[in-house]
Amino acid sequence: MATAKKSAPKVKKDLSSYCYTVRQASQLLNLSPKRVHQMITEGKLTKVNESPVLVEMREVLALRDQREADPRYWKQPPPDQVATLLESFQKIINMTEENHQRAISMRDEAQARNEENYLNQINQLKADLEAERARRWFKKR
Repeated sequence: MATAKKSAPKVKKDLSSYCYTVRQASQLLNLSPKRVHQMITEGKLTKVNESPVLVEMREVLALRDQREADPRYWKQPPPDQVATLLESFQKIINMTEENHQRAISMRDEAQARNEENYLNQINQLKADLEAERARRWFKKR
């Protein structure tokens, strides 16, 4: 009698717990999904699955750590640049405030000159009116 061979049960591996989608990898690496696809093509990342495209978690995390260690990829500028930027911003703020004060004083001066000119014109018109009235009064007599 022949004994029947029992085949080992097929276990479906759940790749999602060991892999990232292209979108997840792009968010972790702070890159576009298109760039992640390029890195797969270049061989910098290994594609584990075709549909959806999955990449190995270890490679993504290693690449992220490598990028974070490189100062070119820092999200914040180095501390000495921060101090320089703060000084520059403070200078710009001071210049803006000075220009604003200068503009206000120039506006006030122009307004005072306009008021003075209007008062002079009003006084001149009053004087002309009085002269005209006086001339008419003498003509009537």
